[in-house]
Amino acid sequence: MASSAEPDIDKLKANRDVKGLIKALKYKKGSGVYRDNEIRRDAAWALGGLGDPRAVQPLIKLLNATDTAYLAISALDELGDARAFKPVLAILKNVHRSSTIRGKAAWMLGRLYKNGKCNDKQKQLLLSQKGLVIRQHVDKKGHTDLSGQSGHADVTCFTGKHDDFPSHPHVDNPDHTDESTSTSVDFPL
Repeated sequence: MASSAEPDIDKLKANRDVKGLIKALKYKKGSGVYRDNEIRRDAAWALGGLGDPRAVQPLIKLLNATDTAYLAISALDELGDARAFKPVLAILKNVHRSSTIRGKAAWMLGRLYKNGKCNDKQKQLLLSQKGLVIRQHVDKKGHTDLSGQSGHADVTCFTGKHDDFPSHPHVDNPDHTDESTSTSVDFPL
């Protein structure tokens, strides 16, 4: 579906025009692929910032595209809607997706869990994937947890209780400095 005029994302966002931003997610001029992708990414980001639940399903549709997946997950994270749980979990499990996108998926799922947005079935499913989550969203340097603290390797920054999370060889040793492996768990369980 080609649109003739380039959407003004800033104007649509300022007017809180959710329908216009959702339409912009499909924008394809036919030439200038880079600009088309940029418009779709900007629209996704704007929708996340507006917090309107009507944006959830259209953003979920962007998860399969490599050019918009990261910002779609970011926008869905901002919305905090559990309807995104299953498709984002599928991204986390997909070994063909980039580690950056899978890491963002792990982060978003953890925030859904931490913020009480997951139902019991989703919680159990996520906890059954905790090893994958740890591997996908672990940072070597510059870790900042949800409390704003940085540079430590302690999962208690998310739960307050170390018992709620499995032991991890580098979480239990905050002095560990081996740069070839991960040193902090950036997952809010």
